[in-house]
Amino acid sequence: MFNQIIDVLLITDDAALAADVQRTRPADLTLRVLPADARPGDIQPRQIWMDRSRRGAFPDLHPQRWVYFTAARHAVPANWPIGPVVRKPCAAPVLEILWADLVASAADVPRPPANLPEWLLEFHDADLRALCRKCTTILPERLGYSDASIYLHDAPRGQLTLAETNHVRPINLVIPLATDGILARAASQARMQLSDDASPIHVEYRDGRYLVAPCTADNQVVAVIGLSRVREQRPDHSAADHERVFAFIGRSLRLARQLESARTEARVDELSGIANVRAFREALAGEISRATRFSQPLSLLMLDLDGLKAVNDRLGHPAGDVVIRDVAGRISSALRQFDVCARVGGDEFAVLLPSTDLAGARRAALRIQERIASEPAPIDGHRIELAASIGAVQRERGWDGEKLVRAADEAMYRAKRAGGARICFRPPAGAVGDAAFDERRVADGVPRCADLAGRES
Repeated sequence: MFNQIIDVLLITDDAALAADVQRTRPADLTLRVLPADARPGDIQPRQIWMDRSRRGAFPDLHPQRWVYFTAARHAVPANWPIGPVVRKPCAAPVLEILWADLVASAADVPRPPANLPEWLLEFHDADLRALCRKCTTILPERLGYSDASIYLHDAPRGQLTLAETNHVRPINLVIPLATDGILARAASQARMQLSDDASPIHVEYRDGRYLVAPCTADNQVVAVIGLSRVREQRPDHSAADHERVFAFIGRSLRLARQLESARTEARVDELSGIANVRAFREALAGEISRATRFSQPLSLLMLDLDGLKAVNDRLGHPAGDVVIRDVAGRISSALRQFDVCARVGGDEFAVLLPSTDLAGARRAALRIQERIASEPAPIDGHRIELAASIGAVQRERGWDGEKLVRAADEAMYRAKRAGGARICFRPPAGAVGDAAFDERRVADGVPRCADLAGRES
């Protein structure tokens, strides 16, 4: 008997996870969900997605990829097959990335229909930036033009936004759809605009020869490509050929845009709107590598809100969510553009400060603490005064990300134990002074969430 081939086998007892995975599943992919203690039977999955909480023997299967889900911070045991780890609960964009990557990794790459050229295979690319670049380098040459630009269609804003161009002259970065230009007309009407008449002078295309085509998918305009400056020798393509070419590119662009959007959203904390743990870890690894290579200082702040539990207990978790969003905005407003602020726990935040020594970290911590405590947060008719415990550490030579985070955590918890509303600094090794830590309260008597019972106004 042949094994049944499916795309994903999800092994979990978590009904919510199973429902989320099923909800984000593309219609053309197959999914089988089994409880943790079930036997897979006669199936052969391309990928196995499994809860970290599973115990017992692994299924005797050999998928192309393993994916793990966990609600804990612990790593997957070393004896488990290698695979990415996804934190629970996971947002829909994360699951969409997993599904999209599965599509992109399929062994059989879809081939263009028989009536389309083989070179279109070059445009089966899930990387949005690379695909847009091909539209301005490879595509004009294939269709017999010299100049090209591609604008992504932004329906909510009612505009076209320039993604790539090879024009040497200045062109518009944004084109409102309400204008009467050639590109806006092609997008609004979802119709190709073609002219081989060299006599008219157009604002967009000086020689009067152009091909402007909307790239569509499921009757929706994804992008508009403008080609101009006809080559001396160009292939003989009909309008029908052009429409099929741009329809194929439109489908590739839609997939690439969806994947790009999902990847971006997967690095943003859904509640606070700032970077999440995944984005923070990626940034931390990159900054440590850069700091090591160029011998630059790197500092880290770890923050914990004081008394958020009191808000949750008195006013409910929705009120606590409002506090978290409010504090995330206050922290971000106190930072430089290239600093990284992330929510790494329920009420914990991390701030990565590139090219910053401990003195600079002190100044950043003071700005953040002052912004947090500057004014009460209005929540459901209450005015909740805020404060946070902050640990500040400068990376020492040889420290990896784990050591840096551990040192900042230690400083933050020391500030917490000292009563909160306090910044605790850890001087670098060899600093003058016997104290391992330098503790400093921003202002004695700073009100905190913990004072909620007697500080509402």
